[in-house]
Amino acid sequence: MRVASVLVLAALLLAGCVDRVAPRTVDGVAYGVTAEPFRNRWWQFYERGLSWAEGGFLVEAEADLRACLRLRETDRRRARTYGMHYVHCFAHRELGAVLLRQRRHDEAERELRQSMAQEPSAKAALLIGRLTAARTGAPPAPNQVALLGAVPAQVGGSVAIDRVEAAADGGILVSGHAPAGQLWLFDPAGTARLVPAAANGDFSAHIPALGRLAVGTQPEHTISLKLATVAAPELTIDGPADGDAPSADQVVYRWQGAGPQPLRALTASSNGRELVRLPLSGLRAAGMLPLPLPLGEQRLVLTLEDATGGTSQVTRTLHVRPVPAQDRRRRATALMVPAQPVRPGAMQATDDPRLTEALSLNARFRISDRDADPLAATERALADGGWVDATTVAAIGRREACRYALTATINRGRDGIECYLRVVHCASSLTVASADAYAEGPAAADAAAFFATVAARVRQSFPVLSGTLRSSESGAWIDLGSRHGVCALMLFYPAHDDDRVPPIEVRARTAERSQVVLPTPSFPDRTPVHSE
Repeated sequence: MRVASVLVLAALLLAGCVDRVAPRTVDGVAYGVTAEPFRNRWWQFYERGLSWAEGGFLVEAEADLRACLRLRETDRRRARTYGMHYVHCFAHRELGAVLLRQRRHDEAERELRQSMAQEPSAKAALLIGRLTAARTGAPPAPNQVALLGAVPAQVGGSVAIDRVEAAADGGILVSGHAPAGQLWLFDPAGTARLVPAAANGDFSAHIPALGRLAVGTQPEHTISLKLATVAAPELTIDGPADGDAPSADQVVYRWQGAGPQPLRALTASSNGRELVRLPLSGLRAAGMLPLPLPLGEQRLVLTLEDATGGTSQVTRTLHVRPVPAQDRRRRATALMVPAQPVRPGAMQATDDPRLTEALSLNARFRISDRDADPLAATERALADGGWVDATTVAAIGRREACRYALTATINRGRDGIECYLRVVHCASSLTVASADAYAEGPAAADAAAFFATVAARVRQSFPVLSGTLRSSESGAWIDLGSRHGVCALMLFYPAHDDDRVPPIEVRARTAERSQVVLPTPSFPDRTPVHSE
């Protein structure tokens, strides 16, 4: 009996024990902390792991994030903890970031790619680009060999050595041509150096004196050099896809770039005309790029250039259409739910009002007075704790006679700021559009500009449209589809000013057109229509 009592007591103590890792304080800031008393829950391991990472305590951060993943294996933007409490959980992504900072590249890639597969995010994509840059920052293995006893010489087909001569210091000078524009040169001692090349591919390199070696045509004087091309910088973008037909006076792309050499500039051109040239520095960069585009067919080219002349290009062909006039009375009504931090301390007090102001100034939605209903205000206040899910948000929006609810999460960290915003259709609780933005460096510090860009991205994913209704015995459709920006359940109104005619709701979409059901037979074929 006594043994059984001891076992029961031990079990109770084990069940009630908590992780007692002591926080650490640096410059008055405590790291390794959680908002609530620690009770070994997966979301607390995640919260504390982020806190450790903020302070640079990478071993502790890794331990907590792995403990979180043992209890919960997937990344999700809205992960349920208990009851109606939801939090962001990107444990794979944040563990990948910690491993990347420790230069454990293979492990970091596994975690980051798993995060992208489970819940894609701008930050994970940026970290994968950063991982690529970290891996390619060292000279590649040499794969081309030149015997300089015979000049000129062709090396590997595309690299040519035109001249070799003695230098005043006893070394040698090598010149030639490399269309790739970037070369690593390995001298006889095995030392590697990057060889800058001109825009046309011409290069010249100096090799210091190495013992009694000299340049000549005899075999005993032959010097072997090894050359290997360097990986070009990498550029990825997120925005209107190839073949899209946006109605806009500008398009906004989220971009990120990384490379083995310092970046020099990001250039955007349309039909051969330069639109933007953004100076860069460092091995990586990311941000939002608004591009004013003329109407009509536009071949957009984004070029990332590094300090050695290496480039990476992404092209998009867009058919830009004029922005239709918007009737304020028919602008989509939306309730703005207070923005939620993904973890304690992840937002500034001014972030939520600035985001709301940016969405109001953007004029895509008619923002409802969110404080008009005291009960709804109380419910929305729970959003600060992550208590409001899409269904609850939609219900609040319906009670306030709004068609949509706008709900956002914000995460500020040591590297930048991230914002994810959803447009929730109140009648169905479906997310019909979303915008994901991430910025770092000076762009992250300019909160007003950042949130203005977020609002522009929302308008881009939920645009104002103008089309034509086509009807026949087989059905009715609008000559606009997903490539034009039509969203699920979007409303269209007839262009004529008649408030008695109900709107038309989109039921299904293809790339080129959208199926609708006519609420009244008073819509003749070829009726002009405008979106909400």
